[in-house]
Amino acid sequence: RDGDFLQLQDDFKKEQTVVEEKVKRPVTEEVKRAFEEKYPTVKTVQWEEDEDGNWVGNFTDKYGQNYAFYSNSGVWFYTRNVIDYAKVPYAVRTAVETNYPKYTVMNAYKVSAPEKKPYYTIELYLKKDKSTLIVDYQQTGKPLE
Repeated sequence: RDGDFLQLQDDFKKEQTVVEEKVKRPVTEEVKRAFEEKYPTVKTVQWEEDEDGNWVGNFTDKYGQNYAFYSNSGVWFYTRNVIDYAKVPYAVRTAVETNYPKYTVMNAYKVSAPEKKPYYTIELYLKKDKSTLIVDYQQTGKPLE
């Protein structure tokens, strides 16, 4: 009554602090079996679900860090192997530097996919507008279609 401040009640702030955790689904047996058939020597793999609901197996082998992408039914889409940009073929590096001179290379991957020749995925970053761009190239330096 006197105008003295006693307490502030802010229900909106309480609602913001409630965090919804994503429910983790277990990896299906079909995916595990397909992975073991494709990569029998790999002992440990960490599974994550991507935004499309597919499974990504993260593992390390003699070639380095890999990401294998599978559907829920165990169909292998492709595998990305993280590589040093210096190991990307000269034709691909030349094409990237010619077509994207203002971009910085963030990551490089060698991609293996069924019924396709291996190709390279390059992740680029433009500092000016803080955007990323992902481009795919054949080993010859031609863009992947």
